[in-house]
Amino acid sequence: MAAFHFRLEKLLELRRSHELDEAARLAAARGAADEAERIRTAVEGVHAAGVTRMAEAHGAGGPAGQLQNLRHILTLMEQRVHAADAACEAANEQVAQQVGELAAAVRDRQLLTGLRERQLLQWSAGQAAAERKLMDEIALGRFVRGAGDGATEATA
Repeated sequence: MAAFHFRLEKLLELRRSHELDEAARLAAARGAADEAERIRTAVEGVHAAGVTRMAEAHGAGGPAGQLQNLRHILTLMEQRVHAADAACEAANEQVAQQVGELAAAVRDRQLLTGLRERQLLQWSAGQAAAERKLMDEIALGRFVRGAGDGATEATA
């Protein structure tokens, strides 16, 4: 009996490899999104501390120059918070895109895997039918030989 051969096996292997690559890209994108979120949280914490310090300095009646410097620093920190927000949004969009690409890669691989399974079932059914046919031929041959031997003994 011939072994099962799926003509698209190489393509299936490529699809599996592509799926693994997409999964790795998704993991990297999620790592980058987590890092961007961590940075944003840190920057927001620094900004909040600056706002608190500004309120304390303003309430204590600090020098105008100090208040002006704190306001300038807070403005810069607000810009960094906005930049960190934009980086988080971009990282989350990248994650969403990678999720879509991984889903497409999984779908492509599953399609070929399903085709392979259907062809394997057809091959198995064909092999079983061929084995049944062979067994039937063997049984029929034995029956015919047995009937022929019995007929010769009856005439003798």
